Amino acid sequence: MIAVIADDFSGAAEIAGIGFRCRLKCEVVTECIPDHRPDLLVIDTNTRSSSESEAKERIKKTALNLPEVNWIYKKTDSVFRGHVAAELETLLETLDIPSALLIPANPSMGRRIIHGIYSVDDRLLHETTFSEDPEGSYASSDVIELLNASCKSDVFDYSTFEKEKIPRIVIGNADQSDHLKQWTSKLQNGILPAGGADFFSAILDSKGFQCNQSPREDCFPITERLLILHGARNQLEHDHEKTLGSQESGVNHIEFIFNGIEELNDQKSKEWILQITKSLRENRVTFVRFYTNAPRTLTLSQTLTAFTGDLIQGIFYQKIIPHIIIEGGSTASSIIRRMDWNRWIPVQELNPGTVTLKEKESGITMTVKPGSYTWPESIKRLIYSTKY
Repeated sequence: MIAVIADDFSGAAEIAGIGFRCRLKCEVVTECIPDHRPDLLVIDTNTRSSSESEAKERIKKTALNLPEVNWIYKKTDSVFRGHVAAELETLLETLDIPSALLIPANPSMGRRIIHGIYSVDDRLLHETTFSEDPEGSYASSDVIELLNASCKSDVFDYSTFEKEKIPRIVIGNADQSDHLKQWTSKLQNGILPAGGADFFSAILDSKGFQCNQSPREDCFPITERLLILHGARNQLEHDHEKTLGSQESGVNHIEFIFNGIEELNDQKSKEWILQITKSLRENRVTFVRFYTNAPRTLTLSQTLTAFTGDLIQGIFYQKIIPHIIIEGGSTASSIIRRMDWNRWIPVQELNPGTVTLKEKESGITMTVKPGSYTWPESIKRLIYSTKY
């Protein structure tokens, strides 16, 4: 069995999607289950937006409760959001593993590390829109500064890496898929592999797993009510986006605008729940966007995430059961924990990172996508097209 520890639900789903593509029996859980042994077990610790001390505590608990596995992978955010170093150091200490090989770069998505400098589509990371993300700190694109580890860490090319002189955390340069394949040959006992989805996929390939099932980007049939939740945008984005979107019969766009977190209260929750449930009863697709003029801060992100969980809980109390499409792992984590949905199996990969899962106990289905990834074409048509 392979165990993967991820810091949010969208990252966990992304890994499960790769396993699904490789025809592995996969499951995403919120905590380890005794005597439960799928081919690929992915644990969502939901630590990206938590405090560092809380993240370390959850990682330690997860590591101590792991069943016997063949190998472990630590899934991190590809652009160093969350508590990457603290979680890796805690995992190494708890499992008594000397070193970690961290390769967060995803060359397939234009995310590369060259000479220790991170770039996205040939732009320095700290000069991209990621610099506005409250879950990251981007004064630099230097990966050692981004990692900010308390232990010894260093950057290597695969050609200069020496197994005899390994620091606690090794960050690997990688700007193309072939580099990831080269790095897999450096793995040995005593080295914990960690990083993004591309490195995990390369490791599977090196171990003989055949990932020959392609994502079905063009295939998302509307067979039930759909509720699409879009992350918070600012007012400028609202002015641009308000002209977009389908006017097709049965597709309803709802815009919720708030000026600050103090407006995200119980009264607002009741109003928005009624509006959403009315739309779900009358339309096959309900697309909800949140807009605010408030500065993007971690507090705002955490408050809106929890508030969205309240909305979903209220909708389900109204006995309306839609298929949910969610942008953002923190939002998905909040919802599944609020509803006590703890065991998920992947049933479809629409494109890399966008995965449909089914909850084993309730039968609820949900499609989730990382916030920084693009929507697959089939969902874009639902949101933006006038015909589909």
